[in-house]
Formats: sequence, C-alpha cells, structure tokens
Amino acid sequence: MKYQTKYIDLEQEFPECEITSFLGDIHGDFSVISDKVIKYAKNSVIFLCGDVGVGFCKPRYYEKEFSKVQRVLDSNNSVAVLIRGNHDDPRYFHDTKLVSEFLATGFKRIIFADDYDIFRTKGDHVVLCMGGATSYDKSNRRYGDDIFYGEEFYLPETDVYEWILNQYPECQSEDIPDHPPINIIASHIAPTYAGNTNKTIGGLKDEDFKFDPMIQEKCWDERKKMDYLIHLLSYSEKIEYHFHGHYHKHCFYEDYPTRIIGLDINELYEIRD
Repeated sequence: MKYQTKYIDLEQEFPECEITSFLGDIHGDFSVISDKVIKYAKNSVIFLCGDVGVGFCKPRYYEKEFSKVQRVLDSNNSVAVLIRGNHDDPRYFHDTKLVSEFLATGFKRIIFADDYDIFRTKGDHVVLCMGGATSYDKSNRRYGDDIFYGEEFYLPETDVYEWILNQYPECQSEDIPDHPPINIIASHIAPTYAGNTNKTIGGLKDEDFKFDPMIQEKCWDERKKMDYLIHLLSYSEKIEYHFHGHYHKHCFYEDYPTRIIGLDINELYEIRD
C-alpha cells in the first residue's frame, strides 16, 4: 500500500505543549483522554497507540464525543494524536473528510494520524506513526459491522527502501531544510522481538481458529513486516523509543538503542528527558 507521508510540526503549531506522552488502548471510552489530560497531561501531546474505538457508531456520535474531549484539551493546552488499531475503521484515518468534514476540520486539537505520518513535538521528539493490526478475535464479529476492511498493518509501499530514502518529502524544502531524524515510533502492534508479548496475543480460542485457521500466522507475519521496516530505518535513524498497544499489558524490552514499551489498556507513559 502506498502512502503520502505528512510531516506535522506540533512544536510550531502548539508551542504551549511541553510534554510528549503515549496512551494505550481506550476501546471507545473517550473519557479516558479527558481524565488523563486533567490529572496527568496538561500542556501535552498525547499519542494514542491504536484501538481508539472509532467506526462502531455513526460519525455524528464521534462528533459529539470528541466535542467533549476538545473542550478539555483546549482548557488544558493539550493535543491528542489518534493512531488506528484493529478496532478502528481505517477510513477515519486515511481520509477523515470522506467520513465527516466536521471530524476532519472541526477539532484543532484532535488529529487523526494516517499510517506513516510524522509529528515533531517539543524536545526534538520526531514520532513516526504506524497504524493497524490483524484482529484475532473475529469469531463473534462481522465484516462491515465491527470488523473493518483494511485493518491490518501494511508496509508503506512495494519498494520499502525507496520510501525510507524519501521518508517525508514535504520536509524536503527551503522552509524546513534541516529537519531532525525520526527518534520515536508509535504503533499498535510490536515487532517480534519485543519481549513480553506473544504471537497469540494472550491466547487464541478454538472459535478463532475455526473462523480463520491461519490467524496465528497472519498475526505473526505482520509483526515480521514491522521488524523489516525498523531494520531499514535503523540505517539512517536512531530510534530511542518504540511505544505500542494491542496486547493489553505493560511490558518493556531494550534493543539498544531502542526502549520498546508496551502499554496496557488506558496506560499513560510520559517521556522524561
């Protein structure tokens, strides 16, 4: 799948945001964002690492819910960047305007990140977003209802190395001649070597195998795709952190120079320099 990477300088757009934080799966409970901002994340950019929970209801529902979140973000000088997981409709992230013009333009402090968008935050944090995951819990769900076409993790395009060499073309201009390198990855899934996770994501049930006998291999194969992309990135980038959700437990693994941090449901992690 081919992507047009966007580079967004949040430090320039929101200079009041001093802190960069990462949040685990919220599964449609948008009050978690508000609660974390009020208690722990004022003046912050918060990256939600997938399973935001959009797509299960009509767009009007999310317009109403995000209006509440936007008021909290406004009053606390914070921004939320949403990354897709397997429990998100990819259309909200690939082309938000097609789903809802209001969701795309009406919330200055809520950003739907497309796969491979790059964000700069204060402290020269440059975050590469990698969305998507294969659902393993499909036995009691239906396509077009609560299983979404295109939910999987995709490599950027056929020639991955070419994409690496031209990571963010919108930066290659006189306006931003010396952009800093990517130093943080935020994704939903983890690479295969990320410590205390497993390819069965907490254990597959017999019903899941009946629905798709190859589900275990599919989940593992997309993590190997992420391994490959990170390996290529490592030639030109020094990735200091990799945050992910999906596995519903906290875990930590160090693959020098990268600290890989798995976030539990609703878990907030703040980078402290």
